[in-house]
Amino acid sequence: MATAESSRDGVAAASGTAWNPFRRNGPLIAPQPTVLAAIAFAGLAAAATTVALGLTSDELNHVAIRAFLNDWITLNFILAGLIAWWRLPDSRFGPLMIAAGFVNFLATLSWATADVPFTIGIALGMLPPLLFLHVFLAYPSGRLLGGVERAVVVGAYVIGIGLDLVRMVLGGTGPRNLLEIVSAPGAVEVVRNVEYIGVSAFCLAGIAVLAVRRWDASRPSRRPLGPLVDSFALGLLMIAALFSSIVFVGSPGEVAAIETVRRATFFVVGLAPIAFLIGLLRSRLAVGPAIVSLGTARGDVIGALRTALRDSSLEVAYWVAEYDRYADLDGRAIELPAEASRATTLIDRDDGTHVAALVHDPSLREEPELLEAVTAAAGFALENDRLHAELRARLEELKGSRARSSRSRSSSASSSSGSNASRRRRLRSTRLDAR
Repeated sequence: MATAESSRDGVAAASGTAWNPFRRNGPLIAPQPTVLAAIAFAGLAAAATTVALGLTSDELNHVAIRAFLNDWITLNFILAGLIAWWRLPDSRFGPLMIAAGFVNFLATLSWATADVPFTIGIALGMLPPLLFLHVFLAYPSGRLLGGVERAVVVGAYVIGIGLDLVRMVLGGTGPRNLLEIVSAPGAVEVVRNVEYIGVSAFCLAGIAVLAVRRWDASRPSRRPLGPLVDSFALGLLMIAALFSSIVFVGSPGEVAAIETVRRATFFVVGLAPIAFLIGLLRSRLAVGPAIVSLGTARGDVIGALRTALRDSSLEVAYWVAEYDRYADLDGRAIELPAEASRATTLIDRDDGTHVAALVHDPSLREEPELLEAVTAAAGFALENDRLHAELRARLEELKGSRARSSRSRSSSASSSSGSNASRRRRLRSTRLDAR
């Protein structure tokens, strides 16, 4: 069985199985192993560079823990991103995680003793938390699909990057800052407070978006990866807490408790990629039980698919070639949904003939092995149901044809009766004129 996911961005195929008479619809192009290996090597080099920068810095306190926590985030995001990109090459989520990991490394250039890398690191210092917000809200596709998500992320970028550059221009990061134009310490503190409070507010807005996505009652109750979303929300909460604490309590260098908050924030943010990998592992482990549940099904293919895929909202549309449309099991025409809140997986034969389409929760796109295995196991049963749906569609069409024919005969009879009556009236009128 082969599957293809239909969305607003087109159709993308998942992997197929060689023994099955169903085919892949245009296999996806996964990243080359050499590319993945090169990125992994670059990630290790970045982690080593962070340690070296920490050891050679004269101004950095608690070098070991600072270097460890930064590498904890950098390596976790890069590793999880590589695995996500390899498994889901049609998703932007993997590359986005990789980018977040490397940007987190670049921010540690502010530990350098030379002015140029120091300035680069300072300029990028606010970008990692903004990218974490972007990553968390772009799950699972790597795209910001909703207007609210886009507004939150764009607003955070504007506040964070814009005001950070203003602070540098005003000389807020020390004499080695090459972007300094004037020195205005008072203005720098005001700009910093506005920046940190603004970013904290956008992080809290991101938590609200995740909460709605997690618990929206209008969506089907399929949340096998709910803990992952919760880890994203916790990471955003810690980022907001850190920035707010700096504004209202003091900087980590001034208050020991804030340094503890900073360490906890780094650790929690680094947990999010691990939660993502655990979710992928759970998906793989769910394949076997799903196939077993299909094997024990008797007659109710749709019910078995819902159980196997853990999606009570799943619906099946069967292809009726004679009428060039999809229909339900009773033969009634069905239009495949186009909205982002639903996803469609197409199931075709080797010769290109459509068989059926699964309409399901979009989160299933993050479990391609499960979706592929279940559709492969259910392929023949779906083919039998398709034949049944095709027969019912013909019966529905026959009933409609008979109804139209009956209405046509009734209309013709009515028209004929009216014509006869009209002829009789004209004949009677002619007779009266003759008299």
